Amino acid sequence: MKKIVTLFIIGFSWAGFSQNIPTPDVKGVDESRASNSANDSILNGNASDYITLTGKSIHHFVAENYSFPDEAVENEISGTISVNFVVEKDGTVQEATIYKGVCRECDLEAIRVVRKLRLKPILIDGKPERIRFRIPIRLALE
Repeated sequence: MKKIVTLFIIGFSWAGFSQNIPTPDVKGVDESRASNSANDSILNGNASDYITLTGKSIHHFVAENYSFPDEAVENEISGTISVNFVVEKDGTVQEATIYKGVCRECDLEAIRVVRKLRLKPILIDGKPERIRFRIPIRLALE
């Protein structure tokens, strides 16, 4: 009887580990065909007002514009928020959602800051394309 129970447990363990977890769809970009150069006719504004789609530039913008909610400061909340968003053909940010959050107030502030981004559109073969992007925002009180 013990052998049957042991085999039963092992069998279910293997079945659980063999499950495939789906990953969210992210449009792949062939970097040899992609460009992030600003074209004034696409941007309809001053090209210097736009941020290039690089992690360093975006994180710098977030660091300057994110303000900790009072509840997060009082409760010493820290962690990493993952924000998904779509960069439209004109460089605006749409569909900002939380993939992994920390607390409601911190998540709402992260969405507010990400929606303020003005990004240079991604050009593929010279044409602007929509692209899905995810960034981590690390929260730490110092």
